[in-house]
Amino acid sequence: TDADGFVDISGDGGVLKKVAVAAPAGARAAKVGDTAAVHYTGTFPSGEEFDSSRRKAHRKNGFPFCVGAGQVIRGWDVGVATMKVTSG
Repeated sequence: TDADGFVDISGDGGVLKKVAVAAPAGARAAKVGDTAAVHYTGTFPSGEEFDSSRRKAHRKNGFPFCVGAGQVIRGWDVGVATMKVTSG
């Protein structure tokens, strides 16, 4: 864990994770093959937003994908596989 609370979860510094909201007690870990639905906001280094799932009517329940299937960028596959399953 670095000074800002980020953990290198890829082993090469390519994917860093910081837990913003703890999962509820008893939540199970996501695993390869699970379908995940996540919300995202893409920003430029300046902070300007260029994309967000929350601003798209067809993404009101998040962006769905199969964990570990290579359907999304590597950081999502690696990162989501370290998260807990919740309905939040």
